[in-house]
Amino acid sequence: MSPFFQDATCDPFTPRNEPCLSGNYVEYAINVANVDDIKAGLLFAQEESIRI
Repeated sequence: MSPFFQDATCDPFTPRNEPCLSGNYVEYAINVANVDDIKAGLLFAQEESIRI
């Protein structure tokens, strides 16, 4: 499959010594201590149209 359609993510045929990157996807992390943190993170993702 073309790398464009894979979103430039890891190719299963890439040599093991090459890094595996998340491609065109942006990485997000939330420091969660309680349920309210989860709710706030999901609300933020919804308001900013961030794919979960």
